[in-house]
Amino acid sequence: MAALLPRAKLRYTDTMTNRQTSLSLWILPLAFAALLAARPPSWLGVYPLVGVALFLLGRAFHRISGSLPAFLAQAAPFLSLIALQFPLPPLPEPLLIVATALVLAVALAAAQADMPRDRHGVLVGIIIGLSLWVTPSAAVLGLLPILLLDRRRLLVAGSIAAFIAVLMVSAPPLFPAEEGQFLSSAVHQSYSQALLRILFSRIIFTLALIATLVVLVGYFRMRRRGLLAANALARLAAGMILAQIAALFLAAGQAYPHGLTLALLLTGPTLAASWHITAQASTPHGHQRAWRWLALALVTATAPALWLQVAELTR
Repeated sequence: MAALLPRAKLRYTDTMTNRQTSLSLWILPLAFAALLAARPPSWLGVYPLVGVALFLLGRAFHRISGSLPAFLAQAAPFLSLIALQFPLPPLPEPLLIVATALVLAVALAAAQADMPRDRHGVLVGIIIGLSLWVTPSAAVLGLLPILLLDRRRLLVAGSIAAFIAVLMVSAPPLFPAEEGQFLSSAVHQSYSQALLRILFSRIIFTLALIATLVVLVGYFRMRRRGLLAANALARLAAGMILAQIAALFLAAGQAYPHGLTLALLLTGPTLAASWHITAQASTPHGHQRAWRWLALALVTATAPALWLQVAELTR
């Protein structure tokens, strides 16, 4: 019976003009640049790329779901306070934001297409391959499209990523300080202790992870009963959850906190995907109202911490 239902709509018609839409999608990328200007890093050239990548991510979600999910997806560096935690020496976080946003933008394009194209696999492979040069923990990005692309495109993506990674072995590392830390066992905690410490110290991340899991369980149960149409974003959301769990275990076993960055960066996109999935099982008015209150709660919870950190950076 579920097979008889049409696919969920993956194109959103906004009431705003194209100019208004473009301006709204630049709000958070420009805010990101303004916050970084308060403490100019030594590697300033990469941050315009961060802004462009966040814009592309927001535009990809906007085409499918509208302005609010695009805002949630772009807000991930702010929800996790990653945007304000870059110290002066160059670190992987800015490039990880770029890589995560670009892989998600390509995956969303594949979800919106009737069938994934070869170019989707090629682009994913190139982005992940270059990301491995930044840090080996970027391998978890390969889990994002694992349930979205077919075997052929996954093979293309994996082959290209592996080829680029082999080429980069002979190149000097971008971040020499990261060498040896990926396999470090210097954390004097058990896995369970480290995991609990991360989960309880990152409340927004933990709640978003649990909420998305609940949404996916509900979706697949209703899908099995034939009550919901197929939704490609559900498969992408499942891939994001797998990537978050993998990154969480990597971070728990490492002696540095950067492995958690990838998991935190997926907080906003998982919420945006949940927005689209829950829209299938809700009335439009009730759905919009509930998610607007959620967005307001997130802003209220995050704004004080952002304000304090900005004040510290500008002293």
